[in-house]
Amino acid sequence: MLSTNRDIGNNNEILLRVSGNGVSYDQIVGKEFLTGYNSIVTLDFSSQTIAAGKMLSRSILLVTQRVLFTLVIEGVIFILFRFRDKKSWIAFLMMNLLTQGILNVALNGASPFASYLIFNLILMEFFVLFAELVGVLVFIKEHGRFRRVSYVLVANLASLVLGGYLITVLPI
Repeated sequence: MLSTNRDIGNNNEILLRVSGNGVSYDQIVGKEFLTGYNSIVTLDFSSQTIAAGKMLSRSILLVTQRVLFTLVIEGVIFILFRFRDKKSWIAFLMMNLLTQGILNVALNGASPFASYLIFNLILMEFFVLFAELVGVLVFIKEHGRFRRVSYVLVANLASLVLGGYLITVLPI
């Protein structure tokens, strides 16, 4: 458990009370770690050290989580649009793993609107929409053109709205 006790010094450092597993200690977070609103630091509990940035395992877990959420959202809509063909499902999975993987890796990295991930999400979603429109029209032959295009528009709007909400409440 982390809790902020008080600012120390000239407000360029923060003293945290760290406790867990019956151990408790104070950790000073220096100004070099306080670089902005969304500063992320990694605390090594066992060595009682702190480092700037995210752990790779954390990034992999969060990207995987966001991609899986999107697959569930768009997969339910795929079912509702009555896509049943095995080839359609393979194309759906391949397109979404590729587009959502790239999107979420990009969201995880540095970007022009780093403090405003929702803007990045909206901007990049246009590229995802275009790629998925082309992919659905080229690789999925089940149903007519109108239903396939409608699916992409509805699925991407739903994942943008729900993903936009989730990005505001889940860790980044």
